[in-house]
Amino acid sequence: MPLKAPPPVDVYSSWTGVYSGWEVGAKWTSDQWTATCFSANGSGANCGTAANPFFVDASSPQTLTTSGLRAGSYAGVNWQFSPQFVFGVEIDVAWYNQTATVNGLIGCTTFCGFLLPTAANIDSTSVHHRGDGSGRLRFGFLPRPDVMLYATGGGAVEAVQETETCSAAGPWCVTPRTQTNSQWLGGWTIGGGIEWKYGNNWIFRGEYRYAQFQTIDTNFFAGSVDYNRASIKDTTQIATLGLSYLFNWGGPVVAKY
Repeated sequence: MPLKAPPPVDVYSSWTGVYSGWEVGAKWTSDQWTATCFSANGSGANCGTAANPFFVDASSPQTLTTSGLRAGSYAGVNWQFSPQFVFGVEIDVAWYNQTATVNGLIGCTTFCGFLLPTAANIDSTSVHHRGDGSGRLRFGFLPRPDVMLYATGGGAVEAVQETETCSAAGPWCVTPRTQTNSQWLGGWTIGGGIEWKYGNNWIFRGEYRYAQFQTIDTNFFAGSVDYNRASIKDTTQIATLGLSYLFNWGGPVVAKY
């Protein structure tokens, strides 16, 4: 009797291997600035006591937001441990350069117990966001051999600067002052995305992530009669498109989709 030919077998290249690439997209930041102390003793040691005649006014808290272009690079390693599942580790670094500024010193814009303001726009408060980075785990599912849906999460860092500019004609400072504080903040990030593998090596992606960073406790004009202190909570969101090259280590994978 004639033999029946076996059905064709679909063979695809593995996702396993090291990859690196570039990404570009948008970033949104949100900083909730809460003034916590205004004191003339140079250190704020008397804040919250009857010895301090100054207080935080209704202009606190305020949320300062930025949005703009974010561009960076990323690299990682994938391990396809079954026909439909991929585990990986990834790092990324990115550039971002946006500043949010509001008129007045937050917490002493209307009346904080010292003077009434002579002009609302003399003083200013700003937050400047710079670079960021992360190190994350990834877990992916392959609904088809060349498409991966993945979730990702891990640690994150971000460079942030806070600036107060204070005029002697404003409601708080007795002499003109400007101070900028700079920090690298640590936090966490979580998100997900989709990747499409073209051929054996090129991978296109779209990704979204949310990040929350440690709260900043920062002070301005220490040692002077214009001392003030603030607490700042920083969160970010990013949406990016990326292209990477996979240095494929895995052999062919027989698809059973």
